[in-house]
Amino acid sequence: MGEWKPVENPGTGWLASKTAGWTADRLSTATGGMAVDFSSVVPAGTRAVKVVVLQATPSSVWSRAAGDTEISNTPSASSEWSAYIMSSSENLKVSDLALSTDYRAEIAVSNTATDISVAYPRWYSL
Repeated sequence: MGEWKPVENPGTGWLASKTAGWTADRLSTATGGMAVDFSSVVPAGTRAVKVVVLQATPSSVWSRAAGDTEISNTPSASSEWSAYIMSSSENLKVSDLALSTDYRAEIAVSNTATDISVAYPRWYSL
């Protein structure tokens, strides 16, 4: 990744949240994961963002660039820990999320009862 740069005039509050409809340990939105679209808040060419991630019930959390085939759709069943962003002992964390070319990241949890929110990014990397 390149140098981290501050987002000009970042939004406040939560960019995206998910409170229902999870399928545990599934990154793809087709199977219950969560996709966060950063296209309206980051400059063209952004490859990653630093964001605050909040979960109401501690759970393991994974992320990948949307549609990334190098990281499996079932992260806890594989050894691809590069996508691991939060442990089951954490509720709030600044996490690095890799983005796809259309500026989306996918998130999965290990517990379907977990409510999760993703803040507006404060930093981005080209």
